[in-house]
Amino acid sequence: MILKRIEGSELSSVIFIRDYIQLTFEGDQCDSKLTAFTTPVIRIRNDSVSYRYGESGYCDKMCDLINQTVEAVKEYPDKEVKILFTNGVYFSISLREEDYEGPEAMMFQDNNLNEWEVW
Repeated sequence: MILKRIEGSELSSVIFIRDYIQLTFEGDQCDSKLTAFTTPVIRIRNDSVSYRYGESGYCDKMCDLINQTVEAVKEYPDKEVKILFTNGVYFSISLREEDYEGPEAMMFQDNNLNEWEVW
């Protein structure tokens, strides 16, 4: 899975653009961008609290992930992608067609290898 390439890298930027979010990941072997057309839901492991786009605190929680290291990426086909950070926070992007806010859920670009994938 192409997204596994961000494991061990840090989230270096979060950009909110009208109706989607761009996330940049940087590390020793990583220079990548994830564009989420279906907005991520932020959660804290072992906690029932979630943060959704448009709710109070969402942008702060997303920006708090800047400089955090990606621990793992998990993909559940036709369900969701989870990106887990070493600080215990993770976000998920729904891959369920009914949750799409456009024709795709997300796009990933690996700038080092000049490869990309769309979900």
